[in-house]
Amino acid sequence: MSEHMINGRHSTVAVESCPEVTLPDGTTVFCVNKSEAKVIFQNVPGYFRHGIDIKDGDTVVDVGANIGLFTLAAHRKCHGNVTVYAFEPIPPIYDVLRRNAERVDAANLVVLPYGLSRDDSTLSFTYFPRATAWSSAHRNASNVTTERQRMKRSILAGIEHREFPSWLRFLPTPIRSLAVDLALRRMLDITTVSCRVTTLSAVIEDYGIKAIDLLKLDAEKSELDVLLGIEERHWGLIRQIVMEVEEVSVQSPSITALLKAHGFKHITLDQNREQSAADIGLVYASR
Repeated sequence: MSEHMINGRHSTVAVESCPEVTLPDGTTVFCVNKSEAKVIFQNVPGYFRHGIDIKDGDTVVDVGANIGLFTLAAHRKCHGNVTVYAFEPIPPIYDVLRRNAERVDAANLVVLPYGLSRDDSTLSFTYFPRATAWSSAHRNASNVTTERQRMKRSILAGIEHREFPSWLRFLPTPIRSLAVDLALRRMLDITTVSCRVTTLSAVIEDYGIKAIDLLKLDAEKSELDVLLGIEERHWGLIRQIVMEVEEVSVQSPSITALLKAHGFKHITLDQNREQSAADIGLVYASR
């Protein structure tokens, strides 16, 4: 059992009863939600596109690791000869990440129970137990309705364009829209969690990191904050970056300018229809 602060009160998380799920490649992992784990697994290959790759002996930083499926994929891709620093600030999700890392390679998979940002502080995160990947310091009761509509547009676009299988495709459009809306209202129950964040530069110093061969970011609207937490002297350590950017139409120009200013010459923005409908994109950058 482990104790955390949730909604201002101590909450005991029963990690002993953590469910397991077998993924399409036959790997069995601990998870929070079985169906969500399978969706996250399907998205992992998308990070290794547009020239992004890692090899044996590399060092990877996984920001917004969730239950660790990207971390485990990096470990397999490098035949176990890789060091991964994986960050997950939400305590119940971190407990699952820790269990997955310990079962595979406790020595080389370094899991850390905090997030990254532009400074060292404590932030209030909104945790969605039924949709853990949507948890964020930038979602709360004041904007959850807007965020739910954005997610709804993404799901409906994915159904319409067959980007994922769903029986909802065969329903009339109004009924399909209502079904997705009802499902999202159930999924997006709000729980507030107090979490620590620090800067990537502080972690580089604390762990004596000499190089980052791939910085992977999926920080749910905190992407620019994470990049602004990198001191000038540490930018040169980073060889490649891949990040999921939310509100990409607004954030992409600032992120691209920042990457170019620090020597990244090959920068690509990629979106499928589902991502475009939610104003989300993947940014790939290398030197």
